[in-house]
Amino acid sequence: MTYARISVALLAMLSLAACTTYYEVTDPTTNKVYYTTDIDTNKDGSVTLEAEGSGVKVTVQNSEIRELSKEDFKAAAYPTAQPAPAPAEAAPAQ
Repeated sequence: MTYARISVALLAMLSLAACTTYYEVTDPTTNKVYYTTDIDTNKDGSVTLEAEGSGVKVTVQNSEIRELSKEDFKAAAYPTAQPAPAPAEAAPAQ
């Protein structure tokens, strides 16, 4: 294989690897929201997905699917922990 062919093949593989679609899947019956990068549509109209973070496989019979940007997906699928609220000050003794 020539250097040019290797370069083209490498470039093609890199460009395909960067093409990920991010989804927010909502089950309107339970209002449960799942985040995933892969959705399989079944013959009966349900969708099967692997929930991001937990790795749990889920089948949703009736779903609402929305595409997200990478930034929105990461913020929603991996929320940062919020600091605990400061304890309330005790009232002075009387």
